This record gives sequence, structure tokens and C-alpha cells, in this order.
Amino acid sequence: MVSTQEEYLLAVKAREMVKGSPSEEVKMSAGSLVQAAKQRLKYWDIADDQIKRLEEEGNIKRTMAILAPAHGIVTEKMINEGQKIEAGEMLFKIIDHSQVWVYGEVYEYELPFVKIGQTAKIIPSYTPAEIYTAAVNHIYTHFGTVRHEAEGMMEESRTAKIRFELPNQEHKLKLGMYVNVELAVDAAENALTVPDSAVIDTGARQVIFVEKGDGRFEPRNVKVGAQGDGYYHIISGVKEGEKVVTSANFLIDSESSFRAALQGMKHETQK
Repeated sequence: MVSTQEEYLLAVKAREMVKGSPSEEVKMSAGSLVQAAKQRLKYWDIADDQIKRLEEEGNIKRTMAILAPAHGIVTEKMINEGQKIEAGEMLFKIIDHSQVWVYGEVYEYELPFVKIGQTAKIIPSYTPAEIYTAAVNHIYTHFGTVRHEAEGMMEESRTAKIRFELPNQEHKLKLGMYVNVELAVDAAENALTVPDSAVIDTGARQVIFVEKGDGRFEPRNVKVGAQGDGYYHIISGVKEGEKVVTSANFLIDSESSFRAALQGMKHETQK
């Protein structure tokens, strides 16, 4: 590195000496030598402003600062001061958080409603009033699974991953944080719906309580479709005109009562 700096300073000095030469070829040759020496300095990852300072001051340095090739935040440090390093060795991991990727999980049955370029609302879980908007820029081609426990058994749901790219100049969105992603779609026309507060989701099934008269209520397994604007699309399980409980959590005052109702429904099915 020292000899490369010396070559650069000699080339600069030679260029200054031939400035007044009548020969254009001589001046071009001197300029080419300067550019070649400068390029060798750049191969050491020495920045342009450092090379300019070398040219102005003429002071050759035995050590020079090597600048990171990107702006960002150091998320991992693999080196200590004075440590010997080899070519190609990673010293730091630096991430630029001014642009982030947001991943969303959609259920398998929801995937036909998702398209590239579709706009979504992205809402941080801890600041629901702060809403971001972004477009779907990638839909992954493979499925994953979400595991959850229901009634003592592990259940799996198939999901697909989608990706958004979002500006984050103020660094409010952090790596690893959870957000809610809302996609507005035309899921169904003239569909049978119930308020979303009427559906109790146990993880393994969705249940609605239907009024049977005389203060009696019947739990029903239902198959739900899309959710939006405070309603669930009901594919099967209840009919139009039936009255359903829209505040079932107040009706059923304990988890044990809910389990007993579901157990009774299970026995009725077995009969």
C-alpha cells in the first residue's frame, strides 16, 4: 500500500511537470499513469476523498481507514482490534433499515384472491393508528404450515408467504417485529354473512350458536370463507334467516362451559 501511494504521488508530480508540454501524447500518457495508480489505490478499497487528501497533502500513510461499502446499522461484529484477517473474511454485518421487506402469511384458500401489485394496509401491532401501505411484490411458490394446539391436539394449517417492500426512513419498523396485513378483495357476491363477533374460532373449528327458542341455543360447526368489514362469509353450517348469537363470549361464562357444549355436540354427531 505504501509503494502504491508513492507511485500515485510520482505520477501526479510527473503530470504537473508536463502540463506545459506542446505534445498532447505526452500529456495523455502522464494522465493515464495517474489514473492507473489511482485505480490501484481503489483496489485497496481506499475512498476517493482519501486519495484526494493524499494528493493535496503528499503525506504517505502506513495505515489507512477502510470504509464500509454500505450505510446502515452494525448488527453483528466478527473481529477485534489488532486481529489478523484474510482476504474475503467477513468483519461486520451491516443492514440498511431505510427499506424493509414485510412478509405476510395467507391461508391456502385465500391465495386465489392475492395478486402481484395488490395494495395492502400494514399495521404495527403496538401502534394500530399508524397505517402503512404497500403493494405485493412477490408471492412465494411453496407452502408452509402454521401449527397450533386445539383441544389438546396439534393442528396444522397450510399457508403461503407473500412479500412487500416498504420505505422505512424513520426506522420505526424493526427487524423481527410483528405487523397485521390487511388485503381488500372482492371475495364473494350475494354471500351469506354473520358478524365476526358471532364466530368462535377454537383453532380446529369455527362455531356459531344458533337460537332455538325458549332460551335455548345450539352450537353449530360452520365453514367460513373470507372476513371483511366486520363480517364472515359463511359457506355452510347456518341458513339465511336463522338467528345467531353475536356476543357468544358473554353468553358462555367459562371455558369449561364452552368445552361441555362442544362435547355435547360431538356426542350428538356420533349418535
